[in-house]
Order: sequence, then C-alpha cells, then structure tokens
Amino acid sequence: GDVHPLVPHGGAVRRPAALALLLAALAVSDAAAQTSLYGVLGVGYPGRPSGVRSRTMGSGIDGVDPGSAMNPAAISEIDRLTAAVSSITSFRSFEIEAGGGAQDVRDTRFPYASIAGVISGTPVTFAASYGIYAERTFDLVTGDTIELRGDSITILDRTRSDGAIVDLRGAVAWDISYAVAVGAAVHVITGSTRETLTRLYGDSAYLPLDHNSQVKYSGLGFSGGIMFYPIRSLRVGATFRTDNRISLTRDGVAGPQVELPITVSGGLEYRPAPSLRLGVTAAWRSWGDADQDLADLGGVNAFDTWEVGAGLELGTRFPIRLGFRYAQLPFSPIEDQPREIDLVAGAGLLLGGGRAAFDLGLERVMRDGGGASERAWQWSLGVAIRP
Repeated sequence: GDVHPLVPHGGAVRRPAALALLLAALAVSDAAAQTSLYGVLGVGYPGRPSGVRSRTMGSGIDGVDPGSAMNPAAISEIDRLTAAVSSITSFRSFEIEAGGGAQDVRDTRFPYASIAGVISGTPVTFAASYGIYAERTFDLVTGDTIELRGDSITILDRTRSDGAIVDLRGAVAWDISYAVAVGAAVHVITGSTRETLTRLYGDSAYLPLDHNSQVKYSGLGFSGGIMFYPIRSLRVGATFRTDNRISLTRDGVAGPQVELPITVSGGLEYRPAPSLRLGVTAAWRSWGDADQDLADLGGVNAFDTWEVGAGLELGTRFPIRLGFRYAQLPFSPIEDQPREIDLVAGAGLLLGGGRAAFDLGLERVMRDGGGASERAWQWSLGVAIRP
C-alpha cells in the first residue's frame, strides 16, 4: 500500500471515499498534544539540556553554562543553593512531501529542571537535574490495503504515543585552582510511553481493533567536563559523554536495544564589557551507531549529528538576548538527513539582588528534510530561585 513513514495525525492520506470517512472520524483534538513531527522516528526527537537563558542565546553558552546540563564542570561557578525550572509552549505546522499536513498543532512541556549548591567547607559543588532526552509524544495515521478472505480491504491505522525518554543527572564539580575546574556526572536514562494502536476497516463487516501497551526505557550514561579561565573575561569548556544501549520493555516483556551516542562538545563565553556576553557552543553526537539497530526494527536511517549555537546577552539587571542555532537531526525514513534552524530572542529580569531570576524567550524553529518540513513558534519561560 501507499504508506509513508511520516504521516502523523492530521495529515491527508489519499484513499477511496470509505477510508476518507474513517479518517474524518479520527480527526479529534488530540493533535494539540503532539510534540515535533520528527519525534515519530528512531528513539524520538532529541531534547536539549538547556536552561531558558542559554536557549535564548541559541544554546551558545551550553558548553559553559552552570544552568544547563551539558558540562558538569560548569556547576563549579554556583556559589549558593539554586533551583530552576523551565517550560516551553509550541505552536507548529507541518507538511509532508508524500501529501498531507496539519496546522495549529500545539503542546506544552517542562523540558528541564535542576537544583544545585555548594558542599559546605569544600571546593565541591553538586547538582541534580531532570531533562528530556528524547520526545516520544505523537499521533500517527497511516492507510493501506490488505487481503482478507480473498478481498482487498482498506484499513486505517492510528498509532498514538504519549511520553518521553528522560535524563536524570547527578553531577559534582571541583575547583582545582582559580583557572581550572573539573566535573563528572552519572546519567540515568529512563521514562515511559503509553502507546495505543487503533485499526479501522473500510468494510463495516470488520469490527475496529484496539491495542494498548506501555513501553519503558532504561539506560545509563557518564559524562566528564573541564572548565578553563585563561583570562578574566573568557571561559572555555569541553565535555565528553558516553551513553550505553537503551533497553525497551513492552508490557513487562524485554524488547530490543538501541545504541545511544557518544557526545563531544565544547563552548566558550567572552565578556568584553560588564554588560555584554558572547557565547558559542558546538557538539557532535554519534547517532549513526544506532543505524543497524533501527534498520532491523523498521527501516529508519540514523546519522551522526553536528550542532552549533551562538548568541549574545546585553545588559545586567534586565538583559536582552539574541541567538542562532543550526542542528542536524539524527533520524530519517529516507537517505536525506533532516536539519533545523532556530532564530531566538529573549529577555531576563533579576530581582532581590540576584536571588530570583525570570527568563522569557521566543523561538522561530524551521525543520526540513526526511520527506517533510515543519515550522514552529516556541515560547519558553524559566524561573530560578537562589534563597
């Protein structure tokens, strides 16, 4: 049958009139809960370990930011207990080259939270954080024609997934000297999704079929980082992270495993004046290591990825931020690797002598490749408290 791997709920499937009626019957408001179209493939749409301040600078300071979860050595800059949480609301539309698309697809999620502080009387800092490793919420509709009892019957399959793979990080950092700090972290990769398959038949003689299941994910990772302060106005960071194979368990039964990537990243922040910060971060991930695992599971292609982000911050008590980010996406149903571009603007507000911080950002996200394109506006809000 004419089935395309990227036909989420809301996309048009060209079929006979009977099947079109079935599709209309499924056109409910669940599309409002979807995350990216590209979360359908592989292990999902990769998350970003960024606080809102870094996101509004295009993730340009991720490699040196104590408020993000990329470099464990960066938390050495935290001088008192700090708790932070962020939220993102997206408004998206997409089109599929094979035909179909959707408008006004919305979702709200809480992609990152952290708490960090100093171990009293020591040069050691600790942090614990929660982040989305890969988003797995989607609503997928595909159509086909199958043979039943010698007749050709049109079918419509709707696959819904609600959940995510998350990254729980515990990190420590140590100030070796005024110019160098090191850090290490353990990452527990976990999470679950609730998945539902509904099959409708074009012939009313066949009753609809429903199947519900729960998929759990488990894996482990380790990261190490270093921070350099060669001059007062410059900080440089580098990170290495390795994740093992992620295991899938469906309804208590062990399933396949998928190789997770090695990550190598580096970043810097330059402050030529007290009220001006410039940052850039680049990262490479070996997602291509999962290519054979995913090919065995369903013909999805996996690629190594590069991403680079850059941004600036102007001001202190009420900073204004601008950023740009380019990233390759790891999964595609064809040989064309998807990519995304983010254009970001934001602002912050410090209160109580820095004891509370509020960050707001607006992102324009453009994703293309893999037989589809997606456009999104994203609002992000972050709150940090330092009692």
